[in-house]
Amino acid sequence: MHYLLYYRGLAFFQVDKWDAALRDLDTVPAGPNLDKALRGKAQSLYHLRRFREICDVFTEFCKKHPEDVSAKNDFREAIARLAEQKKGGYNFKKMQEKASKTCPLLDHATWIGPVTVRQTKSQGRGLFTTETVKAGNLLLCEKAFAYTTEHPSGPRWDSNLHVNTETGTTIRGGQLAVASLIIEKLHKNPSSTSAITDLHSGGFKQVSIGSIDGKPVVDTFQVTRIISLNSFGSPTSSRGDHIHDALDASRSPGRPHNCGIWLYASIINHSCMSNAHRAFIGDMMIIRATTDIPENTELTIWYLLPDPENQPMDFRYWGFECCCAMCADVRAT
Repeated sequence: MHYLLYYRGLAFFQVDKWDAALRDLDTVPAGPNLDKALRGKAQSLYHLRRFREICDVFTEFCKKHPEDVSAKNDFREAIARLAEQKKGGYNFKKMQEKASKTCPLLDHATWIGPVTVRQTKSQGRGLFTTETVKAGNLLLCEKAFAYTTEHPSGPRWDSNLHVNTETGTTIRGGQLAVASLIIEKLHKNPSSTSAITDLHSGGFKQVSIGSIDGKPVVDTFQVTRIISLNSFGSPTSSRGDHIHDALDASRSPGRPHNCGIWLYASIINHSCMSNAHRAFIGDMMIIRATTDIPENTELTIWYLLPDPENQPMDFRYWGFECCCAMCADVRAT
């Protein structure tokens, strides 16, 4: 039986079913297959971003096989990700170089800084500071949960369209591509489901059934609604975009356009008078304070660029009104 579970676990790993691979490989007893099972377990944990557990697995493995160079290299990578996750130590210059030369899916961990999730008075959940921060301080550096990129050499995003006949709404382009990725990801790894379904869905009623015949139930309409309200469009490099715009205002058409979902950043609410700013390096989103922020203060960013000629800003799509001083003043006059 353990023999069958071992090979099934390896098969699950090959098709990106990390949850199922872990369940099967965890059952492998001491014997000739244990070492390969440990390596498969470590790689599955890596894909699930569970870096502390990976380090525990490699500690055990490297004690048994101190001569295994490949395992040592993987162990070093896991330690580096754990350090990023714990301390937020990133080499942004190297990240810029990687994003500009390769696929913008970077191998880095998420760091959540001096912020926490709390309920706001009127806009659901938000991110709040847990200590006083200075202007320019890094607040979080988050890897996308799902991310996709469009390039002129590939098929156009606009050729795909998702229609919800009940609500009369549609999504297309990057949002639809991200939704497709997430639907597949949740089918394969149900442990990730709550990370998505806990996001703002505009009052969408969640299905009460979690699985049927042992298979996870993924409500595609709910996922597409969540993505339409929480996803971000992004350049491959915000810095590169600024430089490009400064040098060429006409903008060359060859640059790729990206779309992704960042779980923590999605919780941040909008204000035209924001106190934080987002930037992108590949599929990593960097949030910094734009002003000194006291402890227990809600973080806000721009959903749309404030337009003095179009105040108050229209956020009916997201289901809220901006309560900043500028919008409130315009509504009062």
